[in-house]
Amino acid sequence: MFPIVRRTAPGICRTILAPARLSISPSASLVAFPMAAKCRGFSIFNGGSRMGAKMDDKLDMKNLLSQSAWTRDDLDKVEKTHREPRDWVDRAAYYTVQALRGSFDIGSLYKVKNMTGGMRESDWVRRIIFLETVAGVPGMVAGMLRHLHSLRLMRRDYGWIHSLLAEAENERMHLLIALSLRQPGPLFRAAVIGGQALFLSWYTLAYLVCPRYCHRFVGYLEEEAVHTYSKLLEDIDAGKLPLFENL
Repeated sequence: MFPIVRRTAPGICRTILAPARLSISPSASLVAFPMAAKCRGFSIFNGGSRMGAKMDDKLDMKNLLSQSAWTRDDLDKVEKTHREPRDWVDRAAYYTVQALRGSFDIGSLYKVKNMTGGMRESDWVRRIIFLETVAGVPGMVAGMLRHLHSLRLMRRDYGWIHSLLAEAENERMHLLIALSLRQPGPLFRAAVIGGQALFLSWYTLAYLVCPRYCHRFVGYLEEEAVHTYSKLLEDIDAGKLPLFENL
C-alpha cells in the first residue's frame, strides 16, 4: 500500500523524511497478516492445534516490511544528532561518506549553487531522485547477503533480513514520491545506471569484507541526508522555492 501524501512539496519532503512510509496501522497489520501468511504457504501457523498456536505466538510482528507511518507530531519531535567516530572502522566510514558527499556536491554543482542561492526546484528534484536511487542499494545488498549467510549456516537471522529489506523498500518509496514531480530524461537515467553499477559493486564487496563498516557508512550517509532535506525544508519555508509552495 502506498503512503497517503499531500500533493504539496513540503508535504512530499516531510514524507520523505519520515522513517516509515506505508500507511498501515499496527492493528490493521495484525489483522491482515494471518491471511497474507496463509496465502504465502504458511497456513501451518494458523492451524487450530496447540502446536500451530504456539508457532503463531512466536511470529515477530515488529519485523514486517509494512510498518505504521509516523504522525506529524512524531516528525516534529525528531532532533538532529551526530555519532562521533569511536574507532578506525567508524572513522573509515565517516570519511568515506564525507569524500563521496564532497565529490558529488562539486560534480553536481550543488555546492556552488547552494552558496550562491541558485538552487531551484528542478535542481532539488534532480538531486533527490539521484540520491534515492543510490540510497535504496545498501538495504537490499545487506539483506541479500545476510539471507545467503543464513542459508549457508542453516540458522535464523533474528529479524535483520526483514529490517534491511524494509529499509531498501523505504528508500524506494522516497524515489517514487520524488518521481511524481519529475520524470528523468535519457541522460539522467544513464547516469543512474552507471552510478548504481559502481556503487552496487563496491558496497557488495565492502559488505563481504566488513559488514560493520557498511552499517556505519549508512548511518553517516543518513546524517548527510538529514542535512540535505533540512536545508530543502528551510528554503521552502523561507519562500525561496515558490513552485513547490503552489503545487
